[in-house]
Order: sequence, then C-alpha cells, then structure tokens
Amino acid sequence: MMGRRLGGWRVAARIARRDARRSRGRTALVAALVGLPVLAGSTLGTLLQSTYPTVARIVQTELGDAAQARVSPYYGTGVLQSPDAGQTMWQETPSSVPTVAEHEAALRAALPAGDALARVVEGDVALATSERAVRVPVVARELPADPALASLHVVVEGTLPTGAGEVALSERTAEILAVGPGDALEVRPVGGDPVDVVVRGLLRAGSWVDVVAAPGAIFPTPTAAGSAGVADVAWYVLGPEPVTWDHVLAVNGAGSTVVSRAVLLDPPRPADVPYAAHVEPVTQEVEVVAVGVGVGAIVLLEAVLLIGPAFAVGARRAERNLALLAAAGAERRTLRHVVLLSGTLTGAAASGAAALAGVLLAGVVRLVVRARGSLDTFPDLRVPWLALGGMVVL
Repeated sequence: MMGRRLGGWRVAARIARRDARRSRGRTALVAALVGLPVLAGSTLGTLLQSTYPTVARIVQTELGDAAQARVSPYYGTGVLQSPDAGQTMWQETPSSVPTVAEHEAALRAALPAGDALARVVEGDVALATSERAVRVPVVARELPADPALASLHVVVEGTLPTGAGEVALSERTAEILAVGPGDALEVRPVGGDPVDVVVRGLLRAGSWVDVVAAPGAIFPTPTAAGSAGVADVAWYVLGPEPVTWDHVLAVNGAGSTVVSRAVLLDPPRPADVPYAAHVEPVTQEVEVVAVGVGVGAIVLLEAVLLIGPAFAVGARRAERNLALLAAAGAERRTLRHVVLLSGTLTGAAASGAAALAGVLLAGVVRLVVRARGSLDTFPDLRVPWLALGGMVVL
C-alpha cells in the first residue's frame, strides 16, 4: 500500500517537472515572485548578522593572544555587568575616587593570585600635520612594552613605538592625514597640551584604538583610578590563570567591569548573572528574527496577491493536460498531487536558490565595503542559517 502511494507521488512529480519545463514563462514568473523576497531577506539578514563580530573576533580585538582579561576604570560601588560587559550599571555614584595604587591593590585581591596587572592609559586626542587634520577626536592608548600585549595591535608597516615622541597610527587615520612611518605629527589630548611625535608604524584597522604610544608619551600620568582628567587608566590581566565569572563579580564589587577571555568563551548561566534582573539586553538574534518576521509577512502578502493567482492561472492552462490524465484513468488524488507538486517544486527551487544567492550577495557587499576601507563595518560574515531555513520553508 505504501509502495503504491509512493509510486503515485513519483508519477505526479515527473508530470509536474514536465509541465514546469513546458511552461517556462509561467514557471520563471512564479519563481521570481517566490525568490525575490527570499533574496532580499537572505541578504539583509546576513548583513545584519554580520555587523556583530563573532566571539572569537571580540576576544582577539579586546584581549589579543595572551591577555586573560581587561579591567575598566573605577566606576563606583555596586557595579553590575553582562558577561561580555556590553551592558553595565552601577547603583550609586561614588563620593570619592580611589587612587590608582589603591584600586590596583583592590583588583589584585579580587583577581587570580598567579596573574599580574599591566596598566594602560587611554584618552581622546586630536591629530594634525602641517597640511591636514582629523576633525573628530580619536582614541589613543599608551601601551607598555610587554610581549603579551603586542598582539593587541597588528603592525602592517614599521614597528610599534618604543619611546617618547613616537606613535603608531591605524591605516585609516594615516590615510586621512597622508602620513607614513618617519613623518611628523602633532597629537593634542582633549583638555591637554599638544605633543610633537613621529610616526613609527601603521596598524591594521579593526580596533577601536587609532593611536598607540609608549607610556607617558602623550598623557600625564593619571593619579585617580576613575574616569577623570585628560585620560583614563585601565588594566590588562596577564598570566596563566583564567579570570572566571566569580572573579568578574569580585572585580565588580571593587568598582570596575571586566571583559574576560574565559567568560566570553564559556558564559555563565543566566541565573548566575545578577545583571539580568535589572536590564534585559536586546541581542542580535532578536533583530535577525525581526527581519525574518518582516520578510515572512511580505512573502505571505505576496502569496495572497500574486503567487496564488499565478498558480491558479497555471492550473487553468493545464486543464487540458489534467483532463487527458483523468481520461487515462488518473484519480482525482493524483491530479491534486500534480498541481501541488508543481507549486512545491517551483517554490522550493526558487526559495532555496534565492537564499543561497542572498548569502553570496551579502558576501560580495561585505568584500566591497571592506575593500573601501571600512573593515569594522562587517567584521565577520555570519549567516543566520536557521532564519534562512525558516524563510525557505515558508
């Protein structure tokens, strides 16, 4: 009995494929009506997903190859954070800010005993040469000459700075200023005094830091651990011991937030995140689902207004063939199978091809954008396969 039913479906499928080949114009029209919204949804969904870096990219950008964690400046008591530190809040504004030495002592007590702290100083600066200037302030970082921190910035030309009066610039900033290794430059910290420096290297784009210098080359030495003055102080945790979620909570209690390699790669359970009780963060998955729902609504509307009538016209034109099948002894069920499979085969082929074409189109858009210098716009090509499968099934 089952073999007979399957045989009937196979016969209906062969007839449906034959009719689709004979009516190429109608088949192409229906395929286009089905495929265009799926193509648009696939492209937009992939590009939207690709605006968010992967966990591996975040770890590499924030921590390089060796750092276990990055600790923020002092914010105040009662700090709460999400596992990736993308969402933070603190319960009260501190009346006094500890000194750098005092806060470092509190951080060492909260972090693994086998790890060390490497201090960095960061702030906004304006850049100018005798002919050009960067209109919008960019972020500068004074980085210790520690091999464990060298991988934070990828040098594409020249070297990292090693002494006062030297800096390395990101490629995009160097292009704006039309400078390269050996050229002179004025760096003016926002709220501070200008400093004349020489460019020693160019850095690959992709980091949020555009200027790297040696300690003390640009900013005055911070005395307070909080965000005050010309620049802020932050810390990298170096050593063999991972910074766990318990360590992150301890550092939160000391008044800072943490981006931890171990926590990013193995996030805690939602029940172990006190921050979740205060703020419900919006994730990229929600936005991708929203795109999918919008595309689904368009597909359904198009199905009612265009695709359904197109199939109906095709069925009317196929009445003669269906009548011949009936005269040859085909049952009504077989005729229904022929009409159903005709639409199913066309729709499945069109939507599947459109979904793959959308991914390829998104990849081309990403390549073009990155070729024009915007390396941080789509850091990774991320395909929402589950959402695309839903579009195809719909």
